[in-house]
Amino acid sequence: MPRREGNMGWEYQEVDLSALSPRGNEIDLLNRAGADGWELITIRPPARALFKRPTGREVEREVEVSAPGIAPKYRDPETGQTWSGRGRMANWLAEKVRSGHRLEDFLISG
Repeated sequence: MPRREGNMGWEYQEVDLSALSPRGNEIDLLNRAGADGWELITIRPPARALFKRPTGREVEREVEVSAPGIAPKYRDPETGQTWSGRGRMANWLAEKVRSGHRLEDFLISG
């Protein structure tokens, strides 16, 4: 069941680091971008930096809401992640089972 939710909007910028002059310093460029509110997301080959910063405007989007009243059946005691036991097995639990744990080890008692 979808509902509308406000969320911070983001502005994105990609910079070609190879286009800097030979004397250009990538660290200085990254520092200037940070001072202007840009956050470095990743550097992709070949020498492309991707930045983001908040726009200051709230953006509305639809969000899926899980059905109310479905209690979790399995819990990871280390992380607190849960799975209701319905639908496809949660990734965290599938990984634990693949690594040798028993499904019953994560069953919530009660």
